Amino acid sequence: KEFDLRAEAQAMRVASDLLVEWDEPYHRWQVAMVRIVEQRGQQIPHEARALLQMAMERTRTWKVAIPEAVDGYVEEHFLVMTWAGGDSLHQLTSSPE
Repeated sequence: KEFDLRAEAQAMRVASDLLVEWDEPYHRWQVAMVRIVEQRGQQIPHEARALLQMAMERTRTWKVAIPEAVDGYVEEHFLVMTWAGGDSLHQLTSSPE
């Protein structure tokens, strides 16, 4: 079933369901990271500290989501996904970002 996109669509639905409670732990992790940077900031080189603070600020409002298969548009050899932005499943799962 490696190339059965109906099975892949079901796996995407399961993965999405697993993320339902992810936002709160992610937010707690971010708060903890900011606290660590504030407490140990002098141990981190200035340039790295500035980059870390910018990255934390930039990602503060991020949410975690998985593209989901769109009902009615899933067949064995194709599927349409939400949040895909026109990218294929391969592109989404293998891109560095």
